[in-house]
Amino acid sequence: MKTVKSKIITISIIIASMIFIGSCNKRNNSGPQLPDDQSQANLGGITISDNFEWKTARNVTIKITSATPQVITISSTDQEIRYHRGMLTETGEYNITLSIPYTINAVSINGQTVGISSKNITCNLNDLKAATATIIDSDGDGIADNLDDFPTIPTQSFNNFTPATGTGSLGFEDLWPGKGDYDFNDIVVDYNFATITNPGNKVVQITATFILKASGAFLRNGFGFNLPNANSSLNTHLTVTGYDLRNGYITLNPNGLEAGQSKPTIIVFDDALNMLPHPGVGIGINTENWAPFVPYDTVTIIMTPNSLNYTLNDFSLGTWNPFIIINGERGKEVHLPNYPPTNLVNPIYFGTWDDDTRPGFGKYYKTNTNLPWAINIVETFEWPREKIEIGWAYFHFIEWAQSSGATYPDWYKNYYGYRNNGNIYHPSIP
Repeated sequence: MKTVKSKIITISIIIASMIFIGSCNKRNNSGPQLPDDQSQANLGGITISDNFEWKTARNVTIKITSATPQVITISSTDQEIRYHRGMLTETGEYNITLSIPYTINAVSINGQTVGISSKNITCNLNDLKAATATIIDSDGDGIADNLDDFPTIPTQSFNNFTPATGTGSLGFEDLWPGKGDYDFNDIVVDYNFATITNPGNKVVQITATFILKASGAFLRNGFGFNLPNANSSLNTHLTVTGYDLRNGYITLNPNGLEAGQSKPTIIVFDDALNMLPHPGVGIGINTENWAPFVPYDTVTIIMTPNSLNYTLNDFSLGTWNPFIIINGERGKEVHLPNYPPTNLVNPIYFGTWDDDTRPGFGKYYKTNTNLPWAINIVETFEWPREKIEIGWAYFHFIEWAQSSGATYPDWYKNYYGYRNNGNIYHPSIP
């Protein structure tokens, strides 16, 4: 009895300390936390607004004007994150659409702070003083070395990343059209696109890096993406290499894009278990802390335009459409909420079980309460352990969803009181 009372007193002291510290400051959460009432953190019992997009970042189109040709640098206001760099030429106008996290309310454009409260921003740089420092241009491409990502290569000037923060993460449920368990670990893939452009802002090459980290199921799932808003001519003017296709159910065009598609479509891998072999114990791979760790595997996709006629906007990477292919059945795709399927989907599954896809209303891959089968986080995501619903791991996930993103847009951060570390997978790397 004394032992029980001691435990109760100890727990009360810990909880009181946590509340006091949390009210003073946010900091890294190094220990496990529990929600006040875990039964409340249940996705299956809530309804989400029809209009909620389940996005952690939004696309912002920025129009920049200046009478003076100059390199454009768009960064965070503290200059720690560079969102974009390109050349504003004699045309006097520069347009770019960027994917920017909802946690960011302003950016710096050549040192000028600009709010991004809407999806369309205009910035005039004519009032800025021109630089007077001596310009060193080693490769003679017209871009000063200090602004040139490739100062010794005249055909390459800028290297822009999507997401700009480094690596984003995708988490999928693969029991669609059934709900699944909402741990979003059936496929976990980190991603980043690095786009090299020349002095005229034309795309030289795009390197897309995908890191397969977890497969919380026995299904042999594939993964790919398409570019729904890309310039249509890229379907024939783009060469793709680097994919991991071994199981024979994907048909490619000679240029490496998937055949039968009206939009440029790339299948990154066709079977997660070829890349992450099952360790012999546990339900999935890299979803239980006690199970052996399986090293992550990386696929590097190289996309090369056949001519220097395309800008970043022609690819529209901010609207890319990732998806998984369930268990080798090519027509069975799972996409992010409200993202349409590819031409090869089998529509027989729409509207069955828990799926409430209604193409005529632009609704895809949502339940009748608007819950998704996939999420996209603009930073590296630490996924829940097997059978642990995401709301039990991230305390503010449901608040974010129920508020349609108005509160806790940073729900995925490792701030004090934001997560239950005991419910998150932590690899035991030898």
